[in-house]
Amino acid sequence: IYHVRYAHDIYKSGVICLSKTKAFWLSLCATLAVLVPLYCMAMALTITRVQPTDTPQQGVPIAQPTRADAKTVLVLTGAKTAQTADTYVLLHFDALQNKVAVAALPQQTQVQIDGKTSTLRAAAESAGPSQCVAALEQTLEIVIDNYLFAAPETLCKIAEGLGNIKLSLRDYLTEEAIGQLRLSVSGVQTQTLSPRLFAEVLASEQLGDAQCNTLREDGYLAFLQADTTLLAAVLPAAVRKNSPALATNITATQIYDYARIFDFFAKEQPQYSALALPGRFTQDLFLLDADATKIATDVLRKK
Repeated sequence: IYHVRYAHDIYKSGVICLSKTKAFWLSLCATLAVLVPLYCMAMALTITRVQPTDTPQQGVPIAQPTRADAKTVLVLTGAKTAQTADTYVLLHFDALQNKVAVAALPQQTQVQIDGKTSTLRAAAESAGPSQCVAALEQTLEIVIDNYLFAAPETLCKIAEGLGNIKLSLRDYLTEEAIGQLRLSVSGVQTQTLSPRLFAEVLASEQLGDAQCNTLREDGYLAFLQADTTLLAAVLPAAVRKNSPALATNITATQIYDYARIFDFFAKEQPQYSALALPGRFTQDLFLLDADATKIATDVLRKK
């Protein structure tokens, strides 16, 4: 009350003389001086709360593959143990080069181990999968990161989440043999194969060594490229789940490395290739041609 009376006295004395119009505009400006900054602050807060996916951000690193995102694994299968493995397949995954390659090798493949001639089967019998890895690295002059041995039924469990493939068996089997496997459908040129059915086909006595090796390579490649988005979702988890039944040197950390590579493949479809390393069968051996090493090192990582 005192201040009101004091202001009134000053006004009456003529120290402050304001018309009603001037008083209105002065009051309006004072109000705006308070409200405008508050409004600007509210708008700024609203803009900053926009979802990150709605506004592109600069300076945020995007994951890109590196030279470390490349792995080659030797997959062995056999009825009993790794020392009695009878199939050998190299799988190569390279996120930087964006490619997947498969090379199947017969158990009779002649290899070099510390200057001595042997076969893959003999290498496995003498010192297990690690000896096979060393032999192939020396023979083909490549780097092999890991090995994995699984019985056929375990490998089927690992691959079953990848779904089925469509493959023409007429390049590998006669019509009679396809009929015996109950896979022949009139008018259909390709067969739908699950991992288990594919394993049964590979076990057919109608397949010769060369045909079986080629079919195995083509089949593995077909499963890997059936749905690239499934690789990261299926294979790492399946390997972990079935690890008690495996003989492998793939560590838990390396499983994540493979998963990272597969994630890159899910974003961009890789190129697929079957190496079909050239060679010839003799009575007891599969002799690689001179070009086999060059083909291997052109696609796989050179040692």
